[in-house]
Amino acid sequence: MSKLVRSEGDETVRLLEDLILEVLAAFFDLRAVGQRYGLVTEQGAGSWGLLRMLKTEGPQTVPDVARARSVSRQYIQKLANELIAEGWVAMDDNPLHKKSRLMVLTDQGEAKFKEMTQRFRELTAKIASAFASCDLEVSTRTVGELRKQLGRLVSTENA
Repeated sequence: MSKLVRSEGDETVRLLEDLILEVLAAFFDLRAVGQRYGLVTEQGAGSWGLLRMLKTEGPQTVPDVARARSVSRQYIQKLANELIAEGWVAMDDNPLHKKSRLMVLTDQGEAKFKEMTQRFRELTAKIASAFASCDLEVSTRTVGELRKQLGRLVSTENA
C-alpha cells in the first residue's frame, strides 16, 4: 500500500497526521482487545463505555449520549436495547421530556460495570510497564486537545 503523499508543509501538520493515524489504528486494536475482555460487543459497540457514562454522569437520554459521542441516535438506541435486554440498563421517565426517556443503570448494571471496570484495570496493568508516566500525561493532554479541536469542527459544521 502506498503512503499518503505529503506536501513540504509544516512539521506540526505532519506530526498531527501521524498522531491521528496512530490513534485510529489504536482504536481498532482497542476494540478488538475490548471484545476479548467483554468490554465491547461483538458488533463493536462500547457497552462498558455506556455503562461508565451512566455511572459517572447519571441518567442520560439516547439523543444526549449520541451527541456526546458524535454517533447516530440509532447506534446508541441499538446499544441501549442490547443493554436493556441484558438487564443492565432500564428506561425511566424523563421529567424534562415526555418522549425521550432516561437510560439508568440497574443494580445488575452496577454489578456488571464494576466487573467490567476490573477487567479494564487488569488489561491496563498488563501493558502499563511499557510507558513512562510523563509520556502518558503528555499523550492524554494531546489527545484531549485533539478531541476538543475536532469537537469544535463538528459543532461549527452542524451550526
